[in-house]
Amino acid sequence: AALRGLVAWGRYSRQPRTFVSVLKTKQTRRQDGEDGPCGDGGVSEIEFEACESLVGDTGRQDARWELMSDKGSSQMWRRKVIAESDAKGQWVYRARAVLEGEGLDSVLEALTNTDIRTEWDSHCASMRRVSLLGDGVTEVIYSSVRFPFPLCDRDYVFYRRLVRRQGGGFMVARSARKGLVAEVEGVVRVDNFESHFAVVPRGDGKG
Repeated sequence: AALRGLVAWGRYSRQPRTFVSVLKTKQTRRQDGEDGPCGDGGVSEIEFEACESLVGDTGRQDARWELMSDKGSSQMWRRKVIAESDAKGQWVYRARAVLEGEGLDSVLEALTNTDIRTEWDSHCASMRRVSLLGDGVTEVIYSSVRFPFPLCDRDYVFYRRLVRRQGGGFMVARSARKGLVAEVEGVVRVDNFESHFAVVPRGDGKG
C-alpha cells in the first residue's frame, strides 16, 4: 500500500518521524473553544477534500518544497510556514512511501489501533481513545510523545476520523478544543496540529 498524508504541528513540536506517508503539513487557526465545521468540533466531509487530493500528488513540481530524503520507496519534503508572524520557525512536512507486501487493512490497523501504537512507534509513550463524538464517526484521541533531554515531552488531544472510499482509506486528525483532557505537569501540550493521511493499494496488489 502507499500511504500519504497531511500534518500540521504547533510551535512546540519538531520534525515528525514516521514509518510511512505522503505527509504534508499545514497550519490551522482557530480561537480557543471554537468548533470545527461540524459544530461540535468533529471532522467534516469538506476536510477530506485535501486528504483525497494527495492521491497521485507528489508535490515535486512545487519549488517551495525542499526534498529532505529520497530512499527510492520513500521521500520526505518540508517547507517553511510564513503566512503569519506567530508561525515563525514552524515547518510543514510531507512524505510518501510504498509498503511492500502490506495490504490496505493492515496499514489502516497500524495507524488507527491505539492499543498497538507503542509497538511500532518508539516515540509514542501512550495513546488512547478518550471518547466518540455525537456524529458517531469522529474520535477524540489522547497521545503522549517522548522527546530527548533536555526537551520536555509533548502530548496531543485531537479529533480523528477515518473514511473508506475510492478503494482506499483516508484519515483526518486535528487538534481538539481545549479542556477535553487535563494538561499534565511537565509535558508541553501541542495545540496546533493537523494531519491528513491517504492510504491506497498499489495497482499490482503487492503493497
